[in-house]
This record gives sequence, structure tokens and C-alpha cells, in this order.
Amino acid sequence: MDFQNGFIYLDTNIVIYAIEGFEKYWSIRDGLLGGLDEGRFRCLTSELTLAEALVKPFRENNKVLASAYQSFLSGRKSLQVAPITKGILLTAASYRAERKIQLADAIHLATAISCGCHFFLTNDGRLGSPRGIAVVQISDLSSWGEPGVREKPAVYKARRTGTAGGNKKRRSTHGFPNRP
Repeated sequence: MDFQNGFIYLDTNIVIYAIEGFEKYWSIRDGLLGGLDEGRFRCLTSELTLAEALVKPFRENNKVLASAYQSFLSGRKSLQVAPITKGILLTAASYRAERKIQLADAIHLATAISCGCHFFLTNDGRLGSPRGIAVVQISDLSSWGEPGVREKPAVYKARRTGTAGGNKKRRSTHGFPNRP
């Protein structure tokens, strides 16, 4: 799949994988982050992604993880975060009337299509194939760029303990705490 010539929407689950890291998707995660950092493709997500992704860090009072999400969604030229507008909400309501999907999913789809995305990258099989955008399941990708190091990222530790790699304040090339 050629993402380099397309505008890619990142569903919340993809952002969570990018920040927290899940072993099954590490090569894809590393390719995504590398591509964003190098400007090889453009991505978009919704402000809704921030609200959805921050629930767990807030519930666990994990400030390191919350900060990682906020940094990721505000610190890249090649990743835009679209506001939730009245037009997007009206389109989302229309999608919900047509298909049985959750409001959050409808808002994500409406944002992606309204903003002209070519691909909707997700791990949610319930979305089907809406008109106007290609839904790509992360599980259908074997890799995205060069395979990455297969170690647990420090943010994985932060998710469990509220810290990232102890007192060390090193940063990886992707702007996240280095892997242990």
C-alpha cells in the first residue's frame, strides 16, 4: 500500500499503539513514526483522539503517559489535529443514521472524509467500507518502512508505573522516552 502519496487518518487506536507500543505492531509503529518525522506522508486525526487517548492516563494519574499523548498530537508538522466542527457533527449523525456505529467512530469517519483523507488507518473492524475513503486495518499491514527494534518502549513501563525509565530524561528520535 502506497501511503506516501496519500493523506492518512489515524484512528485513536493507532495513536495509542504509537505512544504505548504493542509488540505485534512495533515494525508498523516505527515505520509510521519515522515517516511522520521525516515528512514522507501527511496524517490527520481529530481532537476527539486526544480525549479518548487520555482517559486511561488520567484514570491512572499517569502524567508521563498523558504528556506523551499531548506531545505527539501537537509536535509534528506532518500530523494535523482537526477540530470537531458543527459540519463534522452533522455528517457524523448522518453516518450513524446509515450504519450502526458508535458516535466516536462516526466523528472520526466524518473528520477523515471531510478533510480529504485517502486512507483511514484503524484496528476497528466494525467500520466497514464507507464511501469516499479506504479503510485500512493495521492487521492487514505486514510492515510500514523498516522493521523496528522489538523491545518494549519506556512508555509501556510508564503506563504501568507512572514513570518512564526512572529518572533518566533521554528522548528517542521520535520524541518519546527511550526504550529500556
